[in-house]
Amino acid sequence: MTSRILDLASLLLSESRSDEMRQYETILWMNVLKALNALLMYRQQKRSRVKGDDVLNFLLLDTNLPRSVGCCIAEIFLCISKLPNNDQLPLKLVELEAYVQAIDTRQTTQDQLRSILDGLQNKLGELHSQIADNWFLTTTEE
Repeated sequence: MTSRILDLASLLLSESRSDEMRQYETILWMNVLKALNALLMYRQQKRSRVKGDDVLNFLLLDTNLPRSVGCCIAEIFLCISKLPNNDQLPLKLVELEAYVQAIDTRQTTQDQLRSILDGLQNKLGELHSQIADNWFLTTTEE
């Protein structure tokens, strides 16, 4: 869900936005943090005003925020490693974590960021499908 919210926020903050919209950028990022119940943790860690790149990095990479993408990947890894028949899933999670860690919000344009976030959502969807196929959609032969 966090990646979808970030994707929407990056769309609203695209480079083609008007000057009038730019003045509300901080308010939008604050509302993104509020929607994820992360504003207080952000303020405690950053101790500065809300900035888009900092919010993106916080929501993608912070391992202490339960709703950050990085924290969720780490938690999935812990859960999957304890289950039988996990085959290739830990490797898939390592690849996903590397993909998230490689995101550099300061060096990308808004269009590139949207493409990266779309790719992240696709990778999360693939992981979901593999988990479902591995443990929930298996058929038993009689």
